Amino acid sequence: MPTDDYTESASLYAAKFNGQGRSLTSAAVNSIEQIDRDNLLHFIEKNFQTGVKGGVSVENLRAVLHAIIKSTSNISDDDTTRPIFARTGRIFSGAANRYYYGSSTSGYQETSWSSYTTNLSNLSAAGSSAAFKMPFDIYGPTLSGTISKQNGAAGDVEIHLYHSDPDDGTNTYVANPTLIGNVTVTLASTNTVTNFIITPNSAAFKIPAGKMIWILVRNTNWASGTEYLSFTGSFFGKERSNTWTIA
Repeated sequence: MPTDDYTESASLYAAKFNGQGRSLTSAAVNSIEQIDRDNLLHFIEKNFQTGVKGGVSVENLRAVLHAIIKSTSNISDDDTTRPIFARTGRIFSGAANRYYYGSSTSGYQETSWSSYTTNLSNLSAAGSSAAFKMPFDIYGPTLSGTISKQNGAAGDVEIHLYHSDPDDGTNTYVANPTLIGNVTVTLASTNTVTNFIITPNSAAFKIPAGKMIWILVRNTNWASGTEYLSFTGSFFGKERSNTWTIA
């Protein structure tokens, strides 16, 4: 029997639904079955009045439940992945130990990447102008794109994805640099565009609003002079995790 504590009843309710043995991955809902809020509220006021002879009909109750379920997002069916931002850049690589992230003087939109760090634990506060500030919470972040090399020796290129606190205006480096994920891309030859993707270890990985997103590229097999790399990347995230928390 249900109790006053919903957590004690949750497994019982889940068993009732799972016991149906339904195997469809999702239910298709066309636009005419999605009811706007005004119609839903009007239907309830009209058909669920107190003191009306005959009471609430099962048919009307079933109709409103169908409409609500079909008109709302369902965590089991609906993908909440959204594109957040995209970046491109031509990287002016001058050493094998440099992680390039853009331009600390020209900012986020600059396509000539000449600013770098040699220590991933020390991300320049001034360089955060080349990072992207998250406007809202996201889960399961993903970076996908392409990398190529115009000159120099073929070989490995590292791509690192980090988030950090924003510049606090007082310190040389931003606080709490946190690795989201990284990948090593092997370029078999110059002028060959190669795909890459970076995902975190957990789909529940959360990046809170206000964090700065850093993309850093290292030309591991740099040999001499200035070697040029071309980078494109698109950053995605989910509006919610695969589990739901009721606040």
